[in-house]
Amino acid sequence: MNWITKKLLFKGLFLLAIIFLTQKIFAQDPYTPLQLQFIKNQMISQLDTLGYDVLEGMLSYLSPEESEALCAQFGWNCQANNPTTPYGLFLFPHQGDDSYQAMHWKLAKNEAVVFVGVTPPKCRYYGIVPYIWSRYEDGNEINLFASLGDTYNNGTMNTSGPNYDTFSKNSVIIMTRDWDTDTAIRQALTHPDIGLSPNIFNTYGLPITPALRMGYIRNVSDNFAAFTRLALFEDEEVGQSYMDNPPAFIMKVRPKNRFRATVPLGQPILRPAGSGKREQDMMINGYSLQEALESLEQGIRDYYAPQIPTEMPLRIDDIFGFECIEGIPPDIPPFRCLFDNRDTIYNHHLFDPVLLPDEPSTFFMVYGINHAKTGKVTYHNVSINEFGTDRGVVSIDDRFFDGSANKYTDHPLKDYLYAMRISRTCSDEDAPFCYQVSSDPESGITLERSLYVMFRYYLELTTGTRPAEDEIISDRVLLFD
Repeated sequence: MNWITKKLLFKGLFLLAIIFLTQKIFAQDPYTPLQLQFIKNQMISQLDTLGYDVLEGMLSYLSPEESEALCAQFGWNCQANNPTTPYGLFLFPHQGDDSYQAMHWKLAKNEAVVFVGVTPPKCRYYGIVPYIWSRYEDGNEINLFASLGDTYNNGTMNTSGPNYDTFSKNSVIIMTRDWDTDTAIRQALTHPDIGLSPNIFNTYGLPITPALRMGYIRNVSDNFAAFTRLALFEDEEVGQSYMDNPPAFIMKVRPKNRFRATVPLGQPILRPAGSGKREQDMMINGYSLQEALESLEQGIRDYYAPQIPTEMPLRIDDIFGFECIEGIPPDIPPFRCLFDNRDTIYNHHLFDPVLLPDEPSTFFMVYGINHAKTGKVTYHNVSINEFGTDRGVVSIDDRFFDGSANKYTDHPLKDYLYAMRISRTCSDEDAPFCYQVSSDPESGITLERSLYVMFRYYLELTTGTRPAEDEIISDRVLLFD
């Protein structure tokens, strides 16, 4: 073997070692900030070679308090925000101005928005989904806030971990309409210089129908957005650290030839709700959940007799993004998508709001089945919202349900039930299962403003989406006045 052969062999072995070590490094969980910076730099370089430019964005999380402050600052409707949930926003420079990061942005048919990073630490729920923020009709901007399909969540996300554990794992999400752009991004990130596993990729194919108005035509093209939702971290400090410094980068990828034709990915197939497991049919230790709920309601009525309550008419919304984009049904007020999420059922009496005076004899009782305990959802939430602004001011989740029904029933399944009092004031006798609605205009709802109760039932893991409404026993609301 001559020295030239030896040199070539050495170089070959060296390159193989580099490839092996690169793949080994980027198979580790989770990525460090240094690794993410390396991946981003190499990705930009590879995409440049493939004929693509990038526009860097950022992922920023808002606390519930910050969300409400934004609504107040800009006079927005809060879109029935969930006070339990911090929201993460995909931000991009507004019209090329790096000093201003916009929550909504344009997107062409051959472009993509890409997330590369680490999924949230262990929590009850996380999800990422794009939206049409608004569109234009006759030059007038109309807020749609409509989701563009199913949500990638902790039950459906492809990550570097097993399907049953997608927390604090490496992952890639590509939101695009175009097959070629999707292919180029995958090719760049799986290149030996980076070596990401193809198993961690998730392509969010934007729909062909309903029609999206993609592009950059002023007062014509749709405005888009993308949100993440997080709920109920197992360790709040770890969760807060994740939100303060998200271990991820966001970028918009676009071909240098802006006029390149697109090859549509195809119409996404939406995940159907419903596992066949109905709470109405559930028997636990020989007892019926439905009968347990009736026992609870009777106990509440008896406890507060002789007051006769009014049962608030609840309505489950089955209107999601595609329906809102195609046209609002005539019985639904405008803008009803309210940043909908196909991972949850929204159950409420929004169309029958009421005043809640500061009188001890006037209060709500909200009660029902703990759907998280029956296994139908990953978490169950109750919120009190101000009518008109749709601002969420009080939030109760299933972590606080245990023991709340004991005061009203001794049914053997009482541990699967909950009952909460919502009032302007709570006495020691009502504690700890009474929640006050402040009349402070910033933190609560003034006495002159109406309010409504909203229930959310998030994610049946066996289906990867919301539970079917006919498989859930609806929560209930009684108004005593």
